[in-house]
Order: sequence, then C-alpha cells, then structure tokens
Amino acid sequence: MRGKKISKMITYSLMALVLLFTFSLINACRTGVAAGDAEQPGTEEAAPGESMDEEAEGDTEDAEDGDAAEEAEADDDREEDVAGYMDITAAEAKELIDNNPDLIIIDVSPLYEDGHIPGAVNYYIGDGSLDEAIPALDPEGKYLVYCHTDAASIPGAQKLVDAGFKNVYRLAGNFAAWADAGYEIEKGGEMADMNINSPAFSNNEDIPPKYTCDSDNINPELDFSGVPPDAVSLVLIMDDPDAPGGTWVHWTLFNIDPATAGIDENSVPAGAVQGSNSWGTQVYGGPCPPSGTHRYFFKLYALDTSLDLDPTATASDIEDAMQGHILANAELIGLYSRS
Repeated sequence: MRGKKISKMITYSLMALVLLFTFSLINACRTGVAAGDAEQPGTEEAAPGESMDEEAEGDTEDAEDGDAAEEAEADDDREEDVAGYMDITAAEAKELIDNNPDLIIIDVSPLYEDGHIPGAVNYYIGDGSLDEAIPALDPEGKYLVYCHTDAASIPGAQKLVDAGFKNVYRLAGNFAAWADAGYEIEKGGEMADMNINSPAFSNNEDIPPKYTCDSDNINPELDFSGVPPDAVSLVLIMDDPDAPGGTWVHWTLFNIDPATAGIDENSVPAGAVQGSNSWGTQVYGGPCPPSGTHRYFFKLYALDTSLDLDPTATASDIEDAMQGHILANAELIGLYSRS
C-alpha cells in the first residue's frame, strides 16, 4: 500500500510540474508578443496611426486657417454691405466717366467754383442741397461722388446708398487725386455753351466710310460755335476709348485760332499744329476698329492760352499742358463698325 501511495505522489508531482511548465510557456509567449509589439513602432499598423494623428492635427490647422480666411472675407463683405458704395481711383473714375455718358458726377463740397471735375453738379452736403436733390435723382442710375475731403464725400456717398441707390462710386482721394493725375478740371460756375457738330453725321450716329480707313481716310467737316470771346486758342482731340489696348488717339490739333468757325473736310486750319496720334504720325487717322462698333470722340477745348508744344506732342502732353486753362469744352461722338 505504501508503495502505491508513493507512486501516486510521484505521478501527481510530475503532472503538477508539466502543468506548471505549460503555464510558464504560455505566459512567456504572451509576454513576447507584447514586447514585440512595443518594440516595432515602424510597422504598417503603427505608422498609419501616427500619420493619422499628424494629418488630423494638420486638418485642424487648415480648418482653423480656412475659418479665419472665411471670417476675414465675411468681415470684408460686411464692410461693403455697410458702406454700399465702391471706392475707386482717379484712373478708374476717368474710365467710368469716359464709358458711361449717363453717369452723374456729384461734387458735395463748398469749393466747387475753385475747381471741379468737368460735368459735375454741385450738391453741397453741408447746406442740405444734396438731401434736396436726392428725391429727384434716379436710384437706378450711376453716380460718382467726390469732395475735397473724405469727411464730406463719405457721408455724401452714404446718403445715396441709404436712399436706395445701387450704383454709387466714390473717388478715393477726392478732387486732389483727380487733379494730381493730370486730368481735365474746370473752374468757376457754368462754362460757356460751346458746341461742335458735323454736317457729315449727327451726334452718336454712324460716321460715313469716306472718313475711315476703309475708304478715303480724310477728316470730316466740323463746325464750331459758342467759343468764349476771351479764348486764346482751341484744341481738338479725336480718340477711340473702345480700342482693345486702351484709348487710341486718331487726331490732335492745338493752337487753333479761336476765331476759327470750323474745319473743312480734308484740311487743317491755318496756323494750327498737328500733334502725334497713336500711330506716331502727325496726320488725321480715320476710324479703323478691328471689329465691332467703336465710339469716336471729337473733343474741342477753348483755352485762355496757347500751348508751347512741338508737333511730337502726344494727346497726353496736350492734356497736361491744358490743365487750369480750359474755358469751355464740347464733344461730338461718331460711331463706326467693322465685322
């Protein structure tokens, strides 16, 4: 019996050892796997996790930047909505005037007679003149507002907007910006009622081909009237503001005798000087648009002086020299089309 008990004890001991060894192996395997995972951050499983964290952080920053940009844009939109008018430069104002014959230019200053943009009306904001004028104005029209200071032009433009006007522009820099750019200015009250006409065509009507590059390419007959009695000389500039590359000058004449009643067909008044056109020549160049309908402005100016310029002078040179000397001006517009 004692032998059997010893055998059983040995057997149980061996079984216990086997079980203990088995559990030890299992624990060792588990520990090894865990250790292996911890020591391999560069595996395909670990890398995407890290990449996703970085991308998520980047996406957050991008989202924050995008939100900031959208907020800034929204702020700009809110400012435009609050103002309701558009600030433009002197060059943009000149283009607006040249291309919008129905544009109404409003000078809201008390210094109108000291100098103003040609064609401007004076509705002084300080004495209520602008408030009185607004009900008679068309809210659907286009308006350019300026003064001599922002303190008047800004509230002047805003009054139009508040009254429901939808196309309101304000000249940034006001009258000084216009004058500094060398553009034409007027002084005093109403200018003399000077006119320029042509027997060949009416205002805003077609110019006959005879006076274009498609035919004889000679200047049309022009008639002048209403020249101020104190004028010293006249200037004529013919240009096309619809040319693809910008305004194209076709003909310039300066130091025309103020007693001249007009210009005959295919001729130059005695004593007048022909300046340079955009082709670089000192002759008349008729309408010659590449395509479509273009407008041709015949602009006549009466000056209180003669111009000390030579025939190489361009239209810009002439316009600069005229500043502060214009007594009156008039214009005739002819149309010409080519397909």
